[in-house]
Amino acid sequence: VMVVDDDIHVQRLITTLLGNENYNVRCLSNPKSVLDEVMKQPPEIMLLDIRMPGMTGYDVCRAIKENPEFNDFPIIFLSGLDDEESIVEGFQVGGVDYLTKPLLPKVLLARIRTHMELFQSRIIVQEQKELLTRQVAIRTAELQDSNRRLSESEARFREFFTNNVSSNFW
Repeated sequence: VMVVDDDIHVQRLITTLLGNENYNVRCLSNPKSVLDEVMKQPPEIMLLDIRMPGMTGYDVCRAIKENPEFNDFPIIFLSGLDDEESIVEGFQVGGVDYLTKPLLPKVLLARIRTHMELFQSRIIVQEQKELLTRQVAIRTAELQDSNRRLSESEARFREFFTNNVSSNFW
């Protein structure tokens, strides 16, 4: 879990809470370094504050989502902003959830668990889709080869029949 928040108290709270649940937690305070860190070692999920110096969480999310590799990457916004516009913007830029501060520990854990399971399920579905696509391609090639061999065999039979059987038959 990557936590991006400039408030050290929030980082400590989340690190302790998630550490007690055996999650590995990486904290960042500088939103401008997030994209580099995600590219180096992508977390399974990100908890992202909205109001930070130099760059908003919305901007960070947009930058991450610009890379197609991270299109389905789960980002949960954490914010003291609880107005409708802020929440809607969070979803519009690609967030999967939005939690308001002060955080409710059990709610945070439940949301993290749910979104990590969904993300893992998407990965499994994508892998299965790729496997099926490869299997269909292999089977299609095998069928095309069988059809080619059948056509060649039919052509040889017609030639044999035309040359040998039909002239002797009448």
